[in-house]
Amino acid sequence: MSSIQEKLEQRHQERLEKFEERRKQLIKEKNDTSETSDVFLLAFNKEKREILNIFHNVNEKSTRDEIRIAFEKISQKMLTLHKYISDSAVFLPSYDIRRAQEIMTQLREDLTNKREVLLPKKKFAFKSRQKISSKDTSAEKIESKDNSNLINSNDVIGFGFDNRTGEELSLTREESNSKDINLSNLENCTINIYGSPSAMRLKNVINSRINCGPVSRAIFINDCFDSTFQLACQQLRIHSTSNTKFYIHVTSKAIIEDSNEVGFGAYSWTYEGVKSDFEHSGLNQNTNNWKDVDDFNWLKLDEQSPNWYLLTNENEEKS
Repeated sequence: MSSIQEKLEQRHQERLEKFEERRKQLIKEKNDTSETSDVFLLAFNKEKREILNIFHNVNEKSTRDEIRIAFEKISQKMLTLHKYISDSAVFLPSYDIRRAQEIMTQLREDLTNKREVLLPKKKFAFKSRQKISSKDTSAEKIESKDNSNLINSNDVIGFGFDNRTGEELSLTREESNSKDINLSNLENCTINIYGSPSAMRLKNVINSRINCGPVSRAIFINDCFDSTFQLACQQLRIHSTSNTKFYIHVTSKAIIEDSNEVGFGAYSWTYEGVKSDFEHSGLNQNTNNWKDVDDFNWLKLDEQSPNWYLLTNENEEKS
């Protein structure tokens, strides 16, 4: 473990030295603000992408040591990036610095939330010495039997659908309420999810339509293309997605990363019981920030990111 720490420290120091060299070079070019801003943007996004790559690759299947090492790497990279932002403040416009700081704040929040999930603090409790009877054990086995909607693959573990092509599928309110839903490897599919899931993940969805009732927490989307989604949630994270329409109800804001040609309109999916599902989810129906989209690849506050656009009323799709 000590050798790993030494390597991490060495890389951290090397990265600091590279940033310092880059900063000095940029100061020499201080007269050309637009050029220095572009250089800063490229360097900032490169380091941020490395942080997010580590962040996305650590999950519940990682060992405890792997999780700790990943978080240590991320923390060191965050410190390095924070120093780079501070050192760059001498020659960059204030709005570039402010935007970078906002992204750093969001990264820290996401890191804290994931750490709490993967490395929860142990709560003190007296251990029960009661033995579980063979009868109770057999009952648990019966309850844990897979049903037709339970998916279990190398990439996804949870409740939902995986590896489907050209199908119309659905989950009932009883099947989805308070569940973590996973949808992956879908092509030419239409999926309706009724009820109020607790969280949702979508990965590798192509040319499909996903309609989902209100999700009480977050929805994470990766590698989706040529699709249309109707989603309601507290937080929406979209990564590596292209040519896709999102009709959303989100109480915080949508965040995109490494995505382009993504459109955003207001959530418009209706079905019997949707109002009670919103109540169950805890989402405020009167608060919808569907127009407030944050592009992690775009730092300029005075210009709209070219990677996303608003869907006009004429283009909004109802179902």
